Amino acid sequence: MTLVLASMAVLAGEKNTQVIDDAAYLKPQQLVAVDEARRMNIYCTGSGSPTVVFDSGLGGEMMDWALVQPRIAAETRACSYDRAGLGFSDPSPSPRTSAHVVDDLHRLPRAARVEPPNTGRFGDAINALRIRRATQSGYMASWLSEQENVWSVSADQLRAAHRGLGDLPIIVLTHELLPRRDNETQEMRDAQNRIRTELHAEIAAMSTRGSVRMVRNSGHYFQLDQPEEVSAAVLDVVRGASATAKPR
Repeated sequence: MTLVLASMAVLAGEKNTQVIDDAAYLKPQQLVAVDEARRMNIYCTGSGSPTVVFDSGLGGEMMDWALVQPRIAAETRACSYDRAGLGFSDPSPSPRTSAHVVDDLHRLPRAARVEPPNTGRFGDAINALRIRRATQSGYMASWLSEQENVWSVSADQLRAAHRGLGDLPIIVLTHELLPRRDNETQEMRDAQNRIRTELHAEIAAMSTRGSVRMVRNSGHYFQLDQPEEVSAAVLDVVRGASATAKPR
Protein backbone atom coordinates (compact mmCIF):
# COMPACT_ATOMS: atom_id res chain seq x y z
CA MET A 1 0.00 0.00 0.00
CA THR A 2 1.23 3.49 -0.84
CA LEU A 3 0.09 6.75 0.71
CA VAL A 4 0.34 9.88 -1.43
CA LEU A 5 0.70 13.03 0.66
CA ALA A 6 0.22 16.35 -1.06
CA SER A 7 1.09 19.62 0.55
CA MET A 8 -1.92 21.89 1.29
CA ALA A 9 -0.70 24.51 4.04
CA VAL A 10 -3.25 23.54 17.41
CA LEU A 11 0.48 22.56 16.84
CA ALA A 12 4.00 23.88 16.89
CA GLY A 13 6.29 26.15 18.72
CA GLU A 14 9.05 28.26 17.25
CA LYS A 15 9.47 28.44 13.50
CA ASN A 16 12.10 26.05 12.18
CA THR A 17 15.55 27.47 11.37
CA GLN A 18 17.11 24.21 10.21
CA VAL A 19 18.92 24.45 6.87
CA ILE A 20 18.61 21.76 4.20
CA ASP A 21 22.11 20.32 3.94
CA ASP A 22 21.38 16.94 2.35
CA ALA A 23 23.18 16.89 -1.00
CA ALA A 24 20.79 14.20 -2.24
CA TYR A 25 18.25 16.91 -3.06
CA LEU A 26 20.74 18.87 -5.17
CA LYS A 27 21.09 16.26 -7.90
CA PRO A 28 19.03 13.56 -9.63
CA GLN A 29 18.64 10.38 -7.61
CA GLN A 30 16.78 7.75 -9.64
CA LEU A 31 15.79 8.84 -13.13
CA VAL A 32 13.03 6.45 -14.18
CA ALA A 33 11.62 6.09 -17.70
CA VAL A 34 7.85 6.61 -17.50
CA ASP A 35 7.44 6.42 -21.28
CA GLU A 36 9.66 6.20 -24.35
CA ALA A 37 10.50 9.91 -24.38
CA ARG A 38 11.04 11.03 -20.78
CA ARG A 39 12.34 10.20 -17.34
CA MET A 40 11.21 11.36 -13.92
CA ASN A 41 13.29 11.83 -10.79
CA ILE A 42 12.32 9.91 -7.64
CA TYR A 43 14.17 9.55 -4.33
CA CYS A 44 13.23 6.71 -1.96
CA THR A 45 14.65 6.12 1.50
CA GLY A 46 13.84 3.85 4.43
CA SER A 47 11.97 0.57 4.35
CA GLY A 48 8.63 -0.83 5.37
CA SER A 49 4.98 -0.48 4.45
CA PRO A 50 2.99 1.51 3.61
CA THR A 51 5.18 3.57 1.30
CA VAL A 52 4.68 7.32 1.65
CA VAL A 53 4.98 9.36 -1.56
CA PHE A 54 5.36 13.12 -1.11
CA ASP A 55 3.87 15.37 -3.78
CA SER A 56 4.88 19.03 -3.62
CA GLY A 57 2.63 22.03 -4.01
CA LEU A 58 2.11 24.03 -7.19
CA GLY A 59 5.44 24.44 -8.99
CA GLY A 60 7.29 22.72 -6.14
CA GLU A 61 10.12 20.18 -6.16
CA MET A 62 11.07 17.18 -4.04
CA MET A 63 13.43 19.39 -2.03
CA ASP A 64 10.34 20.86 -0.34
CA TRP A 65 10.16 17.62 1.69
CA ALA A 66 13.84 17.41 2.63
CA LEU A 67 13.21 18.05 6.34
CA VAL A 68 10.26 15.66 6.60
CA GLN A 69 11.33 12.69 4.48
CA PRO A 70 14.20 11.56 6.80
CA ARG A 71 11.83 11.54 9.77
CA ILE A 72 9.34 9.34 7.92
CA ALA A 73 12.05 7.10 6.47
CA ALA A 74 13.08 6.22 10.01
CA GLU A 75 9.79 4.31 10.33
CA THR A 76 8.70 3.30 6.81
CA ARG A 77 9.50 3.65 3.11
CA ALA A 78 9.39 7.31 1.99
CA CYS A 79 9.67 8.67 -1.56
CA SER A 80 9.73 12.22 -2.90
CA TYR A 81 9.71 13.04 -6.58
CA ASP A 82 9.79 15.86 -9.13
CA ARG A 83 6.74 16.29 -11.34
CA ALA A 84 7.29 16.52 -15.09
CA GLY A 85 9.46 19.48 -16.07
CA LEU A 86 10.21 20.44 -12.46
CA GLY A 87 13.34 19.69 -10.48
CA PHE A 88 15.28 17.05 -12.41
CA SER A 89 12.36 15.41 -14.24
CA ASP A 90 12.02 15.73 -18.00
CA PRO A 91 9.20 17.95 -19.28
CA SER A 92 6.05 16.39 -20.70
CA PRO A 93 4.33 17.35 -23.97
CA SER A 94 0.97 17.06 -22.16
CA PRO A 95 -0.54 20.05 -20.34
CA ARG A 96 0.17 19.95 -16.60
CA THR A 97 -3.37 19.19 -15.50
CA SER A 98 -4.35 17.14 -12.46
CA ALA A 99 -5.30 14.17 -14.65
CA HIS A 100 -1.89 14.07 -16.34
CA VAL A 101 -0.10 14.50 -13.00
CA VAL A 102 -2.10 11.59 -11.54
CA ASP A 103 -1.25 9.47 -14.57
CA ASP A 104 2.46 10.18 -14.02
CA LEU A 105 2.06 9.42 -10.33
CA HIS A 106 0.74 5.96 -11.19
CA ARG A 107 3.38 5.33 -13.85
CA LEU A 108 6.38 6.44 -11.80
CA PRO A 109 6.12 4.10 -8.77
CA ARG A 110 5.48 1.12 -11.02
CA ALA A 111 8.49 1.96 -13.19
CA ALA A 112 10.62 2.55 -10.09
CA ARG A 113 9.36 -0.73 -8.57
CA VAL A 114 7.76 1.07 -5.67
CA GLU A 115 4.36 -0.09 -4.40
CA PRO A 116 1.71 1.41 -6.70
CA PRO A 117 -0.35 4.16 -5.06
CA ASN A 118 -3.85 3.31 -3.92
CA THR A 119 -5.08 6.87 -4.26
CA GLY A 120 -4.85 9.76 -6.71
CA ARG A 121 -3.06 12.99 -6.39
CA PHE A 122 -4.84 14.91 -4.12
CA GLY A 123 18.91 28.82 2.69
CA ASP A 124 21.02 30.23 -0.02
CA ALA A 125 21.52 26.73 -1.37
CA ILE A 126 17.77 26.38 -1.99
CA ASN A 127 17.52 29.74 -3.75
CA ALA A 128 20.60 29.03 -5.85
CA LEU A 129 19.23 25.66 -6.90
CA ARG A 130 15.84 27.09 -7.88
CA ILE A 131 17.44 29.89 -9.88
CA ARG A 132 19.60 27.34 -11.69
CA ARG A 133 16.62 25.06 -12.35
CA ALA A 134 14.54 27.98 -13.65
CA THR A 135 17.08 28.58 -16.41
CA GLN A 136 16.83 25.02 -17.71
CA SER A 137 14.69 24.09 -20.69
CA GLY A 138 11.15 23.07 -19.87
CA TYR A 139 11.05 24.34 -16.28
CA MET A 140 9.16 27.58 -16.86
CA ALA A 141 6.82 25.97 -19.41
CA SER A 142 5.90 23.24 -16.91
CA TRP A 143 5.52 25.72 -14.04
CA LEU A 144 3.30 28.00 -16.14
CA SER A 145 1.23 25.06 -17.37
CA GLU A 146 0.46 24.04 -13.78
CA GLN A 147 -0.49 27.63 -12.95
CA GLU A 148 -2.68 28.05 -16.02
CA ASN A 149 -4.62 24.84 -15.46
CA VAL A 150 -5.10 24.79 -11.69
CA TRP A 151 -8.20 27.02 -11.66
CA SER A 152 -9.73 25.69 -14.88
CA VAL A 153 -9.09 22.24 -16.34
CA SER A 154 -7.60 20.78 -13.16
CA ALA A 155 -10.43 22.22 -11.06
CA ASP A 156 -13.01 20.62 -13.36
CA GLN A 157 -11.18 17.28 -13.19
CA LEU A 158 -11.10 17.45 -9.40
CA ARG A 159 -14.83 18.14 -9.19
CA ALA A 160 -15.56 15.24 -11.54
CA ALA A 161 -13.42 12.87 -9.45
CA HIS A 162 -14.88 13.98 -6.11
CA ARG A 163 -16.06 11.01 -4.05
CA GLY A 164 -16.15 9.75 -0.52
CA LEU A 165 -13.04 8.02 0.80
CA GLY A 166 -14.66 5.68 3.31
CA ASP A 167 -12.57 5.32 6.46
CA LEU A 168 -9.23 6.22 4.85
CA PRO A 169 -7.32 8.29 7.44
CA ILE A 170 -6.94 11.92 6.37
CA ILE A 171 -5.28 14.78 8.23
CA VAL A 172 -5.56 18.23 6.64
CA LEU A 173 -2.86 20.60 7.85
CA THR A 174 -3.70 24.29 7.73
CA HIS A 175 -1.81 27.38 8.88
CA GLU A 176 -3.27 30.09 11.09
CA LEU A 177 -5.83 32.56 9.79
CA LEU A 178 -4.04 35.20 7.77
CA PRO A 179 -4.19 38.87 8.80
CA ARG A 180 -5.59 41.59 6.55
CA ARG A 181 -3.29 42.89 3.84
CA ASP A 182 -2.91 46.56 3.00
CA ASN A 183 -4.82 46.17 -0.27
CA GLU A 184 -7.93 44.50 1.20
CA THR A 185 -10.69 45.27 3.67
CA GLN A 186 -11.22 43.25 6.84
CA GLU A 187 -14.42 41.89 5.32
CA MET A 188 -12.46 40.59 2.32
CA ARG A 189 -9.89 38.92 4.55
CA ASP A 190 -12.55 37.37 6.79
CA ALA A 191 -14.32 35.96 3.73
CA GLN A 192 -11.13 34.39 2.37
CA ASN A 193 -10.24 32.87 5.73
CA ARG A 194 -13.77 31.50 6.07
CA ILE A 195 -13.69 29.93 2.59
CA ARG A 196 -10.34 28.27 3.25
CA THR A 197 -11.55 26.92 6.58
CA GLU A 198 -14.71 25.53 4.97
CA LEU A 199 -12.79 23.92 2.09
CA HIS A 200 -10.33 22.21 4.43
CA ALA A 201 -13.20 20.93 6.56
CA GLU A 202 -14.87 19.61 3.39
CA ILE A 203 -11.73 17.66 2.47
CA ALA A 204 -11.51 16.14 5.95
CA ALA A 205 -15.20 15.20 5.77
CA MET A 206 -14.53 13.01 2.73
CA SER A 207 -13.47 10.31 5.21
CA THR A 208 -15.10 9.11 8.39
CA ARG A 209 -11.62 9.41 9.92
CA GLY A 210 -10.74 12.84 8.56
CA SER A 211 -9.53 15.70 10.75
CA VAL A 212 -8.07 19.21 10.47
CA ARG A 213 -5.01 20.33 12.41
CA MET A 214 -3.72 23.87 12.65
CA VAL A 215 0.04 24.38 12.38
CA ARG A 216 1.05 27.61 14.07
CA ASN A 217 4.05 29.81 13.25
CA SER A 218 4.09 28.64 9.66
CA GLY A 219 3.94 30.14 6.22
CA HIS A 220 2.96 28.51 2.95
CA TYR A 221 5.66 25.83 3.15
CA PHE A 222 4.76 24.44 6.54
CA GLN A 223 6.78 21.27 5.88
CA LEU A 224 9.86 23.51 5.99
CA ASP A 225 8.64 25.82 8.78
CA GLN A 226 7.35 23.09 11.10
CA PRO A 227 8.80 19.75 9.91
CA GLU A 228 8.31 17.99 13.25
CA GLU A 229 4.58 18.71 13.36
CA VAL A 230 4.11 17.74 9.73
CA SER A 231 6.07 14.53 10.28
CA ALA A 232 3.92 13.66 13.30
CA ALA A 233 0.77 14.07 11.21
CA VAL A 234 2.19 11.91 8.41
CA LEU A 235 3.09 9.15 10.83
CA ASP A 236 -0.39 9.31 12.36
CA VAL A 237 -1.82 8.72 8.88
CA VAL A 238 0.65 5.88 8.25
CA ARG A 239 -0.34 4.14 11.47
CA GLY A 240 -4.01 4.68 10.76
CA ALA A 241 -3.65 3.27 7.25
CA SER A 242 -1.75 0.27 8.54
CA ALA A 243 -4.51 -0.45 11.05
CA THR A 244 -7.14 -0.14 8.30
CA ALA A 245 -5.26 -2.59 6.07
CA LYS A 246 -5.13 -5.32 8.74
CA PRO A 247 -7.78 -8.08 8.49
CA ARG A 248 -10.72 -7.48 10.77
